[in-house]
Amino acid sequence: MSETAVKHASNAKRLGAFAIDAGISIVLGLLIFLFLGERAIMEQGHYYENISNAFLMLERSGLAKATPSQYSEGQYTAVEFHLPKADNEYNAVNSDGTFGYKNYEDDLVYFFSTFMPSVPEYGYDIKDSEKYNLSYFNNEWLGLSLTADENGLYGNQYYQPGKDESDNLSLNVRPILLPSVEADLANDEKKEATAKALYKLYYEDTSAECLYYKAALLVVESETYQTFYGDAKTVFTLAEVPTLLIPPLVFFVIIPLFKKDGETLGKRILHLCLLSKDESAVKRWQVAVHGLIFVIIPAAFLLPLDVGMVFMAVFLFVAIDMMTLMVNKNGQALEDRLAGTIVIDKSISSWGCAPEEKKEEESEKTDVDETKVVDVEAKDKEAEQDQQS
Repeated sequence: MSETAVKHASNAKRLGAFAIDAGISIVLGLLIFLFLGERAIMEQGHYYENISNAFLMLERSGLAKATPSQYSEGQYTAVEFHLPKADNEYNAVNSDGTFGYKNYEDDLVYFFSTFMPSVPEYGYDIKDSEKYNLSYFNNEWLGLSLTADENGLYGNQYYQPGKDESDNLSLNVRPILLPSVEADLANDEKKEATAKALYKLYYEDTSAECLYYKAALLVVESETYQTFYGDAKTVFTLAEVPTLLIPPLVFFVIIPLFKKDGETLGKRILHLCLLSKDESAVKRWQVAVHGLIFVIIPAAFLLPLDVGMVFMAVFLFVAIDMMTLMVNKNGQALEDRLAGTIVIDKSISSWGCAPEEKKEEESEKTDVDETKVVDVEAKDKEAEQDQQS
């Protein structure tokens, strides 16, 4: 066999073949998700009912706003927590003249005085739901005190307890801003700093200690919310399984297994195929190993891990795979090294992708030539015998 008979496929052609196969896989995956995942698995598994119940629970708490579905009445597709906007509207004066902290104050007072005491059936982590009331919020969360300090002040650095009908300080009455804080908010020179300080007390994206975060955590970690959301997440994962696994199995494993040279559709279009590393015909197990790596990549997104972490891991793997392909002298990527294969370009290889056929042709030709030689020798012997006779 000539050393120049095999021409490795260029990186550009390999990437082109992969792009074709991946593109077709994505289209098929979308169709599977639309007709099997969404319309069958998700609907039969009550995904929309469960996710809607979870979102409505957050909305009922007063800490978030559920987004109604545009297509199905009574269903909700997303939830938006009352977090800072891009234009910092929660740091500045709101349209109604209140400051940013006011949104959180209203949310939290409603949450502890109305929502939490009224829903013991939701099964919050601390089972004694009666403790979740305005008094508990004032005392445990805001840290208000009914005992005056050395300066004769009650409450904390921002709030003081309200007064009941008898004009007595009470933790059961909504707190009010300290006069000094109220004065700072009315002072143009100080109100921005004071509003930001109050904003930080209620919500800060770098701290898990803020009051709003703790209140939201009580909802999302409750038994009922976890049941709604957990069931919905399980059904969605089941819907993802055929979407993520069937297309790569079909285009990177099953189709190549039925082709003698391990061709995918993309490889066939660009005239590429697989050979064993020793340039013999590729075996079925090699085709399967070579293709399975492209099934494992999308399957990684089914793991119960952070999507960002999985994406970074997949990106890192693809980058290493490409680097391996570019630096390997035989043009082998990771999947080639695992399967013991090479990818060649049929359009510039002198004998195509079936070396065993070439060997068979050469063997048949040799057999024919040897037969001719035997025939000639036999005829020469017959001629010599005739002459002698």
